[in-house]
Amino acid sequence: MLCPMTSRRDHSPKNDAAKTRILALEAELAAALTQLRAAEATTATLAAERTARESLAREHAELQTKHATLQAQHDLLVAEHDRLKAFLKIHASEHRSEKRIFPDARQLKLLFDKSPELAAAREAALAEAAKLVDEHKARCAARQQAKRQFDKGLPAGLRRVVEVVAAPPEQLVCAKHGERKLLGYDKVETLVHKRPELYVLERQYPKHVCPGCAACGVATPPRPTGLVAGDRIDTSVGATVVTGKWWYHLPLYRLQDYFATMGWQASRSTLNNVVKSIDFVLQPLYDLQRRRVQADCIVSFDDTTCRMLVSNLNPEDSDEPLRDKLTKMQQRNTKSISANMWAYSGQCRAPYDVFDFQVWRGAAGPADFFKNTEGVAVGDCYSGNLSSINCRAGRLRLAACWAHVRRKLEQCATYQQQRDELLELINALYDIEAQCVRLEPERRQEIRNEQSRVLLAGIHARLHGAAYDDLLKSDYKTAVGYIHNHWAALNVYVDDGRVPIDNNLAERLMKRVAMGRKAWLFVNGLEGGRRSARLMSIVASAHRHDLDVEAYLKEVLDRLLAGSTDYESLLPDVWKQTHSTAVRTYREAERQQKAERKQVRAAQRRLARAS
Repeated sequence: MLCPMTSRRDHSPKNDAAKTRILALEAELAAALTQLRAAEATTATLAAERTARESLAREHAELQTKHATLQAQHDLLVAEHDRLKAFLKIHASEHRSEKRIFPDARQLKLLFDKSPELAAAREAALAEAAKLVDEHKARCAARQQAKRQFDKGLPAGLRRVVEVVAAPPEQLVCAKHGERKLLGYDKVETLVHKRPELYVLERQYPKHVCPGCAACGVATPPRPTGLVAGDRIDTSVGATVVTGKWWYHLPLYRLQDYFATMGWQASRSTLNNVVKSIDFVLQPLYDLQRRRVQADCIVSFDDTTCRMLVSNLNPEDSDEPLRDKLTKMQQRNTKSISANMWAYSGQCRAPYDVFDFQVWRGAAGPADFFKNTEGVAVGDCYSGNLSSINCRAGRLRLAACWAHVRRKLEQCATYQQQRDELLELINALYDIEAQCVRLEPERRQEIRNEQSRVLLAGIHARLHGAAYDDLLKSDYKTAVGYIHNHWAALNVYVDDGRVPIDNNLAERLMKRVAMGRKAWLFVNGLEGGRRSARLMSIVASAHRHDLDVEAYLKEVLDRLLAGSTDYESLLPDVWKQTHSTAVRTYREAERQQKAERKQVRAAQRRLARAS
């Protein structure tokens, strides 16, 4: 009975409207939920975009920082490229003489026309240059003729071994005329090298006794003092060892191979003992050369590094500064340190080269060497050199090196026009020195007063005024500042015709140490460094006088072991006067020809500037 009534209520109009309304609300709610989800998605997208933008901003800032760093590195590389390009332009020439010729000589010639004094000096130099070139052509022609005569045969003083070549039998008899007659010989000379030879010299000392009387003892001739105990090694072997190490730059292990080819397998300790004995014998001669150079009025000096082994040294056996340094090195298990080898070359009254070993680079080495020296020291303007010379209370003056100045200017990549003007003036100074290289000091001083002082005034004028004050910070301003700061020292050489314009003579001695570094690598302790300096001094001084180093050392050792104390006669310049056969005359001729070519190149440059 109730079912029909319920069915009628469910389908009433009110219920239908409510359902419609509910459905509409549900649709609106679904739409709102959809919009909410869309909004949430949009919010998430915006947050992701914001995070991405922040990340991009950070990356952009980092890239900007990297760009600034790379730009700075690029600028440095560009500057270095320009510097190396300029340096290569100067040094790429095959011939060193061409390095001093500028590409625009006509433009640089105007530099000399700005001053009447410079123009007058140029005209005088041109007349001298033309004369030098003409004389050089005549000498070259005569030298070529002499060379053709010299090349016709091998040296006449060499021993000849005649070998007659036997003719084959078929050449001795003619099929038509029978036996042939000997007409003569065609001589063909061939130079042959024979390996050096070692031999054992056995000296037999007679022993005499009185028959039946033992109290009289044994009479035997006195035995000479030997280089090593028992006189088992001759001085000729010792001279070969010293010459091999400090002249040919062979370490002892290579000298082992050298002697092994002749049948003697010497140990390194044996060769080292020979070196120690020779150093002991030559010590008085080294001391005499050192005193002579210290007393000279003009001394060139320079230094370079070399390695010193410290692992075997006892700090307690050293003085206090070295003791502290060795202690620190050994605590850090350091096997070697960088030491210094100084070279001093007498330029006036003492024609010797002296080396001095020091543990470190500082004023102590030159200060000790120059403590009693009066005159001029030629060197670079290193602060240690300045302090060691300034403390001499006016007894010693420093003559600065113009080669250092020229080197600094050649490496400049900025202000190239101003740099070329200064280089042209400095090269003109060197041309004047080339002109005077074989003149007496008095005549050289006259030419310097007439020509060099005018050029120095032109250089000095470019170091002052607005042109210098307006320079920006650069390598050129640094080079010019070096000239300005040491101007007084750079002008010392014009006051004395005996003083060289640069320190190249002492700098060439550094090649001995540099070549030794590549060969024997290091010195064994402090005493090893001092021993190397002493023996290198004896060898370098002998070479300076074009002596046969091995022959010189052999005779010096023989005379010193025989008890001679006449060290004066053993100095290389004195010994040379009585041993003409041991002088390498071809070296003297080469040096003269080199100086002549240098003069002619300077003259040709002067003529090129005038054209």
